[in-house]
Amino acid sequence: MSLPIPTGKSQFMHNPSRLTPLSKALMLSQMFRSRPSMAAMGLALCMPVASQAQETAADGSTTTGTVNLAPTAIDSQYLGTATDGTGSYTTGAVSIGKGAPQSLRETPQSVSVVTRQVMDDNNLNSLSKVLEDTPGITFQYRNFGGHVYTSRGFSLLAESFLVDGIGGQGYQITGWMQPDMAIYDRVEVL
Repeated sequence: MSLPIPTGKSQFMHNPSRLTPLSKALMLSQMFRSRPSMAAMGLALCMPVASQAQETAADGSTTTGTVNLAPTAIDSQYLGTATDGTGSYTTGAVSIGKGAPQSLRETPQSVSVVTRQVMDDNNLNSLSKVLEDTPGITFQYRNFGGHVYTSRGFSLLAESFLVDGIGGQGYQITGWMQPDMAIYDRVEVL
């Protein structure tokens, strides 16, 4: 059984209930193909507005004066290292690169910082959720419910985790208890 294919404009206009999606698309393409100057018409509609704006400025009814603003200096020291309670999605200084706090701009490596505000907004309440949400970190599920995280192709092992600059042996990725992130201000990932 074959369906009749509508041909000619008169059949399109007289019986719109028999239109298939393909015939509707063909009809629309014919409508827009016959009007190549739609963009030019839109541009022409904008011209009176531009000329009116020029007349308003030329007749002197509005005065244009100069506004002198005081110089603004932005210093990363104002951001500080703590992010808890600031509502900030970034931090002023990180301690991951050399150990001493330094700005993200001064750190020669790529560092991702997940602040307290990001953890609260995205409900990242465990370290595994924070790591899964961090750019550059991938994970694989292993047997018996464990999983292994990798950063730039290297497995994150126990010596990879530092809490306040001190390494922790209890932070092995597989078979460890996930620490609650409520007590941490931010997570820095190198």
